[in-house]
Formats: sequence, structure tokens, C-alpha cells
Amino acid sequence: MKRLALAGSLIILLSSCAVQQEDPQESRIKALERRLSQIEERQNRFEEDLIKTNERIDKLSQILSDVRVDVENLRVQQEKLKKREESVVEIVSPKEKEKPTETAEAPKQEQPTQEQPPQTEEEQETQPQPQEGVEEAYRKAHELYTMKRLYEARDRFLSFIKSYKPNKYTDNAYFWVGKIFHELGDLDKAEAVYKSLIKKCEAKKLPDCNKAPSAYLMLARVYEEKGNLQEAKKYYDLLIERYPMSEEAFKIKELRGE
Repeated sequence: MKRLALAGSLIILLSSCAVQQEDPQESRIKALERRLSQIEERQNRFEEDLIKTNERIDKLSQILSDVRVDVENLRVQQEKLKKREESVVEIVSPKEKEKPTETAEAPKQEQPTQEQPPQTEEEQETQPQPQEGVEEAYRKAHELYTMKRLYEARDRFLSFIKSYKPNKYTDNAYFWVGKIFHELGDLDKAEAVYKSLIKKCEAKKLPDCNKAPSAYLMLARVYEEKGNLQEAKKYYDLLIERYPMSEEAFKIKELRGE
């Protein structure tokens, strides 16, 4: 009986030792599983927070874009109002508003001339126009473009083209007008300006046409944005054919793998 009792005690002791050896591994596995579960939950919450943050950023970007458009519209309206006020001041001069105080017959006053219709391109080219300050006028217009004051820059470039005879900056002014229309999303006007510049360069009406290759490149991209790939390819090919050594032609060749 004593031997049986001793044997039973040994069996129980060995069993308890085996259980004690297995418990640490199982507890570690369970602990790791809990940590893994916690990490997965944190990752899910992080992804949800990231999605919400991106949505907020998109909304803020849209609001900022709308504000910029509103500011530009207000600036354009202000410029138009200022031009109207200047026109009124020019038409009604102080001398014309004064009434003669003497009874003697006053000399006849010249009547203010009515606003003339816009001159044709041929009339602008033949009429003597100021050449002083050409570089300064162009520089100021380009500064407005670099500051992304697009509407003001567009008006300045157009005024530059109308106010000065064709010079070394005229082709640049045409190009930037087309680029501004392009950036404003008016593809039809951008297309018209780029084509006008190309036509003038082909007819040799401008003393300098360094922007002609860029005009071909941008015109092709306009057609790409319109979905007219055939016309886009046409102007890419013309660019390479007519200005093979230009930087723009090398870009197209590189993209084509030529």
C-alpha cells in the first residue's frame, strides 16, 4: 500500500510539472496574439483617420481654389471699373466743364472725339508707335505671370502687343497670352493664339520667333487635351520637321524613343 501511494504521488507530481512547463509557452502565444490583435486595431483606426484627413485636405483645397477664383474675378472687376473711370476723366476734361465768364464770344472749343473703333492689324503696323520702354513693359507683364496674377498678366501682354510695333519680345507676348488661356482652361482661345503666333512666324511678320517651337509643342498638347490625337501628332511632326534642333523637338524625340 505504501508503494502504491508513493507511486501515485510521483505521478501527480510529474503531471503538475508537465503542466507548469507548458503554461509559459501558451501564455506567451496568447500574449502575442493579443498584441497582434491590438496592433491590427490600431492600424485600422490609423487608416480610417488617414482617409478622413485626406477628405478634409481635399475639401480645404477646393475651398482655397474657389477663393482664388473669386479673388481673381474681383480683381478683374476692379480693373474694369478703374478703366471706365479713366475713360470718363479723359472724355470730360476740366477745361470743358468750366463755363466762360466774359460776355465776349468765347473761342470755339474742340469737341471731344468719339472713341475710335479698334484698328486693324495693318493699321497698327503702319502707325508710328512708341518704342521706348519696350523691355520694361514686357518685364512687368511677365512678372505678373510669374506671380500667377493671370488675368492682369493677360491684359498687360495684350496691351503690349497693341501698343508697340513688332519687336524681339512680341512673339514671347503672344506665347504667354496663349499659355495663360491654356492654364485658365480656355483651350479654344489658347489654340487660336498659338496658331496666330505660328502663322505670323511663317509669314515672317515678327523680327524674332524664338517661341515658335514652344507654340507648336503647346498647340499639340491642346489637341491632346481635346482628344484630337491626329491633330496633336500633326503638330508634333511639324515641330520636329521645322525645328529639328530645338529643345522642344528633342523632348518629343526622347518621348518617342527616337
